[in-house]
Formats: sequence, C-alpha cells, structure tokens
Amino acid sequence: MNVEVVINPKFSNLIPALTSDEYQSLESSIINDGCRDAIVLWNSIIVDGHHRYEICTKNNIEFTTIQKDFKNEEDAKEWVINNQLARRNVSSYDRSKLSLKLEEIHKKEAKIRMLSGKKLDPTQISAGGETRDKIAKKAGVSHDTIAKVKKIEARASDEIKAQLASEEITINQAYKKINTHVNQNSGENEWFTPSNIIESARMTMGSIDLDPASCDRANQRVKAQKIYTEQDSSLIHSWHGNIWMNPPYSQPLITQFSDKFLQELPKINSACILVNNATETKWLQRLLRACNAICFLEGRVKFIDYEGNASGSPLQGQVILYFGTLVMR
Repeated sequence: MNVEVVINPKFSNLIPALTSDEYQSLESSIINDGCRDAIVLWNSIIVDGHHRYEICTKNNIEFTTIQKDFKNEEDAKEWVINNQLARRNVSSYDRSKLSLKLEEIHKKEAKIRMLSGKKLDPTQISAGGETRDKIAKKAGVSHDTIAKVKKIEARASDEIKAQLASEEITINQAYKKINTHVNQNSGENEWFTPSNIIESARMTMGSIDLDPASCDRANQRVKAQKIYTEQDSSLIHSWHGNIWMNPPYSQPLITQFSDKFLQELPKINSACILVNNATETKWLQRLLRACNAICFLEGRVKFIDYEGNASGSPLQGQVILYFGTLVMR
C-alpha cells in the first residue's frame, strides 16, 4: 500500500540526474516488472528512490517504503551521498561533486563541535589533507580531480557544466576552459614552480620541511616533508623548520600569507619565498625589510600548469626572498 511521501530539495538535489537512456531503461523495467526496490524514507522524506517514486507516481504503479533513522539532517545527507557513491553508474564528475558535499558536511560538523565548546584533537585538525584523501578514495577519484571540480563548480559557466554532465567533455577539458594564469589578472593560484628553482632553494636551505601553500601535485616537485593545501586553512597552523613558499598571488591571499609568514618568522629556521617583484606593494615592503637576501631572477618565471606545461610569459618579473643565517658567498 502506497503512503504519502515528501520530496525535499535538500536531498533530491544530491541525487545525480539520470541520462535520458538511463531514465527510459528504469521506467521500462518498473512498468514491466514493478518497483522491486523500496523507496527509503526518513520520516516522510525520500532519501533514496526519487526516480523510482516519480516513475511509479506517473504510471500509477504500487511501491513499498522502508524507514531509516538519522540523528539529524546532516547525518541523513551523509548517508544519501555515501549511498550514491556506492553506485557504479555515477560519473567521475558527479562523484567529485558528491565528495565536495561530503567535505562540506564534515567541516560543518567540526564547526558545530567547536562552537559547542568541545575541543578538537590537534591531530585531527592537522589531518585535513588525510581526510580529503579518504573522501577522494571513497569517491574513486584522485585528490587533484576533486580540486579541479571544485574550481569548475566555482567558475565554470552553466554551458560547461552541462557539457560535463552529459560527458561531452572531460573534467580536464573543462578545467582547461576556465584555467587562465593569475598574471593575466585571473586570480588563478594553482600554478607550480619549475624544478630548477625549487632545487636551488633546497640546496640553499639543506631541506624543505614545510610548504604552506601547496597541493599534492605541486609537492611532487617540491618534495616537502609537510604541506598545507587550500582546504587545510594553513593560515591557522604553526609554521616551522625550513620553508619553501610560492604563495597565491591574488588578493587578499598574498597579503594574508606574507603577514602570516612574518608572524611565524621567529619559529622558522630558514625560508625561500618566490613572489612577483611588486615593490610598490605594502606586503612586499614588509617582507623586504625582514629578509636577509634577495635574488632577482633573470627573465620571468614560466610557471607549470596541471598538465606539466610551461605557461606563457607572465606580465611581471619575480624575486626570491631568503630568510635565515646562511652566509652568502
């Protein structure tokens, strides 16, 4: 016997849309064989079976329901996402979007715990990268794929997203469409330093203990013992040891990272920072007053994109600032 159910957009919007062929195949199966799988409800709200419910309602076909209990709305959303990730026909694009939703839920839960006065384990706070790796593994995609989809969701047009959803283009192709260099004033921060510059910094300092403005792909070149990524909120963590930093060049991030570095400087052994030679800016003036040596690079750095290709010539030159006690000869 059918019961009255409710479709809540907070849950239905988490369900990846079926292609026309997939929907027709499901509808044909239900018409011929009945609705064999129960509609899953949380109280009266559908948490699994939105497409089945729509088809059954449209064709006046009987269906059964089962109940699941959840602590709260976030707990129910997490179950919906994990249930979708367990299905084989979900595309990499949809898996990545679901993974980002899962990350949002975990961050919200952590914030609620913090506001309630419960202290978070410092090891859990610093393990943000590990948490994202687990989410990426559960989604069956790479950490870099999720990072690209995050930028696509924030910056891509509806047309590009529609092409991705219909699998007309790949995630990499969509990313290339929106990916322009910060030095063309785009605000894009994911550009990597050529290996020869990094190796010179490593030789100068002896090692690279921390890169506080990095990602997994960038660290394949830097090989820092520890990194903080965009999702780790490195500005709230302690910095230490020998530091390499190619910070994000867009505002307000470049000011935030330079000020954070100066705040942490008493705990830092040595550091090499690669930045634009924007000598008119206050953030660079503050770094220049604190540094021990300056290297003016010959020519402009050709940064590396996600695919390992050198960029075009930037609009500005760059400098490397050295902080430490090394005697320069």
